[in-house]
Amino acid sequence: MSYYKTKGINLKSLPYGESNKILTIFTFDFGKISAIAKGARKTTSKFGVRMDSFACNDLMIAHGSSLDLISQCETIDTFYELRSNLILLEKAGYMCRIVNEVSTNKIKNEKLFDLLFSCLSMLKNGVNPEFVAALFDIRLMDIEGVFPTLDRCVKCHKTVPGNIRNIRFNSDFGGVVCFNCSVKENGNIKIHIDAVKLMAEIRNKEEDGFSDIMFREDVLLELKPLIKDHFERHLPINYEHS
Repeated sequence: MSYYKTKGINLKSLPYGESNKILTIFTFDFGKISAIAKGARKTTSKFGVRMDSFACNDLMIAHGSSLDLISQCETIDTFYELRSNLILLEKAGYMCRIVNEVSTNKIKNEKLFDLLFSCLSMLKNGVNPEFVAALFDIRLMDIEGVFPTLDRCVKCHKTVPGNIRNIRFNSDFGGVVCFNCSVKENGNIKIHIDAVKLMAEIRNKEEDGFSDIMFREDVLLELKPLIKDHFERHLPINYEHS
């Protein structure tokens, strides 16, 4: 029997037999995989909480004929705090569900793994959950290649002045539209320029600088319908979350 090592985040699990779990794990080295953890549902299991949702572990996995087998695991972070708070549970569950939906089995995606781990860590460390969710969504757009055009009108390609308070966003065309073009098109969302600036900053910021991003809660609230509308048109996922 051959083995492989990787680190992975538990996206979801299903009961299997009397005491086992089948886990969907998003790994750093191999993308999304499925593996069985024998005895994981027993109270005396050697795995303990390491097989619970959101937990991140260093794994030793054996190749199986139909399903791989988790042989050993060492905890990186159980993210226990996210399972004991309803708001954090909902946000973490949403992010793991989206990663499961956009990822392909055994296709490596280091940027997506790093994003998910960073966002789970931010939730654990008390960062505003709405900001973390918005950051996740915006960075996901970039990773998936559907980040909107923000610096110029997507119709006439003229630069959008930074001193305009309110501008229009059109998801059908994939970005902001100037006033002249907006009157000719339907489906525009009116947004404050600060929302556009926040999206651009989140996209361009290095991960170790996420904590330096300043935001207003009213701007986060304004971004939510824009992100939902853009996702529904450009990514085949169920965006809904509270």
